[in-house]
Amino acid sequence: MLIIKAVGTSLVIIFINFMLGFLLSISNITVQWSFLLVITALAVIGIIIGGSLASKIDGKKRKPAFDCFVLDGHLYYR
Repeated sequence: MLIIKAVGTSLVIIFINFMLGFLLSISNITVQWSFLLVITALAVIGIIIGGSLASKIDGKKRKPAFDCFVLDGHLYYR
């Protein structure tokens, strides 16, 4: 149950960060709505696939993968 809360919390933080950046920069750029729609659709598909896989893969196996994902994100944006 803890990994589910960690993933959910991380996704909420990422979403808030994205929305703040998007809303603050929208006045300075022209938004390519078609590209944004494609990215959003891919994200929704990823959420659906991830949700179905989460019930099939043991949490002890998911945790190291999630840890690597968070670490990679940290190192990339550092």
